[in-house]
Amino acid sequence: MTALDRLLPRSQPPATEKCHILAAPVEIRLLVYRQIAPAGFLPDTHYRVHFGLFLACKQLRDEMEYECLRMAPKILQKIHSKCHTPMKIRPPRPTNFASLMHVTIGIPRWAMFSPNIQNRIYHAVTPLLDLHLSSLTIGIEELESEEDLLELMSALTPRELQRYLDLTRLIPFKNEEPTANYGVLTTYTSVVGLATAINCLVAPRLCVGGHHEENFWCIRAHSLHPPPRVTCNIRKVILSLKKLHDEVRCRCGFLPHQVYLDQTLQLRWSPTDEASLLRKEGWCNVWTTEKFEKVVRRFFSDMPPPAQFIRYKLKKREGRLMKAVKGLLRCV
Repeated sequence: MTALDRLLPRSQPPATEKCHILAAPVEIRLLVYRQIAPAGFLPDTHYRVHFGLFLACKQLRDEMEYECLRMAPKILQKIHSKCHTPMKIRPPRPTNFASLMHVTIGIPRWAMFSPNIQNRIYHAVTPLLDLHLSSLTIGIEELESEEDLLELMSALTPRELQRYLDLTRLIPFKNEEPTANYGVLTTYTSVVGLATAINCLVAPRLCVGGHHEENFWCIRAHSLHPPPRVTCNIRKVILSLKKLHDEVRCRCGFLPHQVYLDQTLQLRWSPTDEASLLRKEGWCNVWTTEKFEKVVRRFFSDMPPPAQFIRYKLKKREGRLMKAVKGLLRCV
């Protein structure tokens, strides 16, 4: 070989075999998946990072899904046991990737009688907000087993327990299905605090002087140990409710002034009153009735009680420059 031949670029021989990720050992591919997301748990990262590889072929998808589902119970259990709360995460052992992206948490009805337990639940929900899930459904659950009853007796103070028992006896008897309402007297006033607190969780910047002036339920303004501010990566957060009981007036005949602003049922506070503020943070806030009809207004005296409070992320609008660039690329 002459000196001139050494300077000329060598022509590569035609490839006889394809070289791709499937040619690597399984151990190497698992290390690749763990580089994409911590411990291979895909909800820890944005779906755009792994979406292309996840849909590349069936074998890669099965391996990524298996590795993710293998780590899911440990990570969910770690989130559940971190703050020692009665909150339950469902499903505790997801069967497929789709069920993992739709997580449901259950908050016991009796836990809403203790502000301390509620604050710990907000702390426990915060790590879930950091995950890139499709939806997070929050439900208010009743006693399901003897273990729940023992936990109730040990967690509530005597005063909180007495209040819980008093509201259990105040349920009016009606010939309805037993599962239509809660077993404890649960009115709109009972759930509006939890429903409004979700605004603080999905848009934490509202807690820095950004709330509506009539909002008395900020979880960070009146707490000595508020939950940390994290960016909510979940695309939809739902508070699902059963049928609520009729509102009960106090002995003086008044309604709760923080909820019913003019002491009539025609005007009451709703988390959707902060819809314009949430929209600036990139969220849409609506509530639906039992027939899943969306209602976005404040005066709803003749409207049925809410069945769901929904927050979902708004899609970012593209600027004129980006639209022009995409239009030019289509023409090429």
